[in-house]
Amino acid sequence: MDTIDNHSTIPELPEIPPVLRDKLLEGEVIIFVGNGVSRIGGVLSWKELAHAFLEDWYNDEKYQLSYDAYRKLKMEKNDPLELLTICEGVLGKKYLLQHLSNKLLQKINQENKNENKLKEIYGYIRDLRAGYITTNYDSFLEDASPTLDLLSEKEMEYMKQLRYILPSRLNIADLNDSLNEHINKIVYLHGKIEQQSAQLDNKVILTLGDYLEHYHKDENRQNGRGFLEHLAKKTFLFIGLGLKEFEIIQHINPPTNSAGLHYLLLGMSNSEADLEEQYRKYYKVLHIQPIPYNISYNGYDQLMYVLKNWSEQIRRSRISKYQKLIKSAQDAENVRLIMELQNAPFE
Repeated sequence: MDTIDNHSTIPELPEIPPVLRDKLLEGEVIIFVGNGVSRIGGVLSWKELAHAFLEDWYNDEKYQLSYDAYRKLKMEKNDPLELLTICEGVLGKKYLLQHLSNKLLQKINQENKNENKLKEIYGYIRDLRAGYITTNYDSFLEDASPTLDLLSEKEMEYMKQLRYILPSRLNIADLNDSLNEHINKIVYLHGKIEQQSAQLDNKVILTLGDYLEHYHKDENRQNGRGFLEHLAKKTFLFIGLGLKEFEIIQHINPPTNSAGLHYLLLGMSNSEADLEEQYRKYYKVLHIQPIPYNISYNGYDQLMYVLKNWSEQIRRSRISKYQKLIKSAQDAENVRLIMELQNAPFE
């Protein structure tokens, strides 16, 4: 991989903060995955999805949407939630749900390299061995496998000794799951596009009405808001989040004792270097520590390189930790044998 301007203050491959590293090794992190990860592999953004449905509205003669109205909606409605809600009023919710999968994944089907990218980046995320929450409708994270093929024979042997071979699939949890012992679990916060395995009572959260119901204050905490509030004290790592996803987090009052325990991988360009301190102040309000990485050369694909690097670092740290555990266990066994010999009666 080529390098970029060495004078930039934003690193291509940022270090893992020590506290986050320890939490990952202890299996105490929940990774919140946003649409920015799937977009690297060609999945439409929420805004592109809204525009795709707007195109359907405009191209269907029975709805008689004028070009001026179409252009105004496309240019001025920057909030995908608002535009999707307007489209729902015309096309109907059933139409949106029936065509959601094709709309989101239309680019994936055009090029195999996109699907390979998705397998790769989500494989690295799986390597971090965490619990997962996603606002994505696709199942690429669930279907991805940890990159165990990258392990050496010696590393694989240590994994086997400690029974650390990860399952090939994640276990799907729901909003009633507190994610205690959350390793290898995934919650689809907004539902899935495959209706045969959809969560949240087969309901996809897509329009304004859905959001209001999903994030209203609920004393029983049986909705999306209550679920996230319940997890607020856990350590989160946010990856690929957009503005709409942060609006969700802003509606939740972050606990005052969580400062420094939430982290965000934040893509920034060289031209934004002067704004790094301002970004830190902004996210501090949410008790989130941003971890900037430089996207000036490789664009949004840089996230894949960062996650690969982190995956390798965590794997090495985990192997080192396991080697010590194995050595300690061997030492303990040797001590036990010596004690038995000391206490054995003479023949």
